[in-house]
Amino acid sequence: MESVHAGPGFVLQEFRCRVPARAAGPEETAREHQICFVRAGLFERETRQGRAVADPNHVLFFNAGEPYRVHHPLPGGDDCLVLSLPVGDLLDLLAEQDPAAPERSTAPFAFTHAPCTPKAAVLQRRLLSLTQAGAGAIELQEVAFALAAEAVAAVPSSSPSAEAPRSPATRRQHREAAEAVKVFLAARLSDSPTLAEIARAVGYAPFHLARLFRREAGLPIHRYLIRLRMRVALERLAEDGEDLTRVALDLGFADHSHFTNAFRREFGVAPSRLRQSLSGRRLRRMRARFPAASSP
Repeated sequence: MESVHAGPGFVLQEFRCRVPARAAGPEETAREHQICFVRAGLFERETRQGRAVADPNHVLFFNAGEPYRVHHPLPGGDDCLVLSLPVGDLLDLLAEQDPAAPERSTAPFAFTHAPCTPKAAVLQRRLLSLTQAGAGAIELQEVAFALAAEAVAAVPSSSPSAEAPRSPATRRQHREAAEAVKVFLAARLSDSPTLAEIARAVGYAPFHLARLFRREAGLPIHRYLIRLRMRVALERLAEDGEDLTRVALDLGFADHSHFTNAFRREFGVAPSRLRQSLSGRRLRRMRARFPAASSP
């Protein structure tokens, strides 16, 4: 775990894990309440609530002291950005979504994960770039709060479904099938698998799998795959020297144009423009050239 920012307003850390594929690691606990953004790779987190896949389409929430185990079904490990807010600020933020949160100060997160929205994906890259560029404390804290609020706002509603009730065993089977699809897609980002191939890999009929995945993941399989590719692309574009065409081909797009159109639909801006805005090196050059811009 590498500290990126440790100020009075928040703590930001980068975590890189490089391990071979393995069934389960040792039991761990978070030392503080944390919001974890997966930037690359894939792992499964096992808690008392069950097991869930974590990839760049996800945000994870950790309560301090609660035990968990990490599984790596694929080789390569993972990269994460971990955000911690002061407890008082975190409870104020959560109270906007859950008025009972302040009563659970020792375990404020009543949920384990949420989808990573396009806005959250861009905000985490922006926060990382700003810290690397030496931005002012107020700006950093505002972006950190915006990122945390976006992550919490994306937590799925717990309102009852209008569909026919399912038994606990069926719900567990459907959840496990959806998680298996996520692992399948993460291992084949550069491929273009058919629905039949995915369904065959997890042992379901295509029609049934398409329905259960949308219910469990909140979006169709093809959209989940595109979002996953876009999150991976966002990380690669933050690195200087990455060729857009190479990124497009590596992530399964037919050409640069197809990739650019998909990226613009996801984030509302062309990849070249967003890379310029997120470049830590560019920000440092601008601040060096215009030092008064960061001063009152």
